[in-house]
Amino acid sequence: VAVPKYRYHPQSVAKAQEAVTAAEAAAKVAADELNQQTAAVASLPAEKKSEGEQKLTELTMKKQSADMALQAASNLLKSVTERANPRDTAEIVISEPITIRVQP
Repeated sequence: VAVPKYRYHPQSVAKAQEAVTAAEAAAKVAADELNQQTAAVASLPAEKKSEGEQKLTELTMKKQSADMALQAASNLLKSVTERANPRDTAEIVISEPITIRVQP
């Protein structure tokens, strides 16, 4: 009996890491835009605040979707990394031919 280490799809870990990096960058950009808009709305005159608040709401939704994408990418990376960890796989080597019959 041989017990080798086996990894399932180790190349998918790099792709998942790239997806997490891209999602982190998108979330950072969305957060920066939201912070800039928040500061801009604070300095707007009263008659233009409704436009600024509407834009602020849109940017908040954009940031939330970017955060959800980041969470999904992180979960994918975790599951892919877990699957790619080396595992012991038992391989049974038989030196003589055998016949296996299954009776109903």
